[in-house]
Amino acid sequence: MRSALVFFTAIVLSVLTLQASAQPPTDRESARQLFFDGHKALKAEDYATASELFERAEAMYHAPTTLLGLARARVGMGKLLPAYETYQRILSERLPGSPPPAYAKAIADAQAESAALEPRLAALVVSVSGAPNASVAIDGKVIETDDQHYVEPGEHQVTAIARGFLDAKISVTVAAQERKSVELKLRPTEPRRARESRKSEAAAPDHQDEDRSAERAVGITLTALGVLGLVAGAVTGALYLGQKEIAEEHCTSDGRCDDEGLDAVTSANRLGLATTVALPVGGAAVGVGLYFLITGYAGAPQSASLRFAGSF
Repeated sequence: MRSALVFFTAIVLSVLTLQASAQPPTDRESARQLFFDGHKALKAEDYATASELFERAEAMYHAPTTLLGLARARVGMGKLLPAYETYQRILSERLPGSPPPAYAKAIADAQAESAALEPRLAALVVSVSGAPNASVAIDGKVIETDDQHYVEPGEHQVTAIARGFLDAKISVTVAAQERKSVELKLRPTEPRRARESRKSEAAAPDHQDEDRSAERAVGITLTALGVLGLVAGAVTGALYLGQKEIAEEHCTSDGRCDDEGLDAVTSANRLGLATTVALPVGGAAVGVGLYFLITGYAGAPQSASLRFAGSF
């Protein structure tokens, strides 16, 4: 009976041993193996392979030592900004009161290597004027103003927005290891009432322009009538001289005239009166008309003045 019990126990232990050996390794064990493989690749300066292995290990089991290997692999690949960000992840770790020595050393190494990497990074410093509490972003990522922000070398879009102000945007190109400062100036938007008032003023009729147009019309009319009056006066004046000459030929010195002389005297008197009236009235009309034209165009916009000058 005792031998049967021993035999049964041996069988149970064998089954348990086989089950244990058949179980897959835990994530921590797999991450440890990937970590060792990553270090081998890192020593061999196969940075791309090392980066991949460390990333896989970190995805399975987080450890500051794994992140340190990943940061170093990225430095070797020339991916300086991702490496710097990985160093910062390590420095933000909150370790327990008694962390493993390897973890504490990883943090100390990350601090030293991060400081040595900073001079090799491109950086932007953005400031904003014109508006308080503006929201500033580099490539869509919100940042704090007046602080140094590390960026990849190349072109970047910097924007600033604030309530009640027009958005500001600028494209900035930063070279490797360059530090560049950028200032964005925000301008206030036009208040709604001011916009509506400006639109109303633009839509309202310009009564002054209408008055000036009326003055110009009166001036043109009077000037034209005055010119006609002067022309009429000149014609009647010429006819008066002709009739006067005929009257002198057909009248004696004592005032006796034949029929033709009497007709000439009558015509001359009428033409003389017409000339006496037409010339002064025509001259006055021209003077008043020119006055209205000058005052009408003097207050007109520049375009109207140009049109007036071009009409002669």
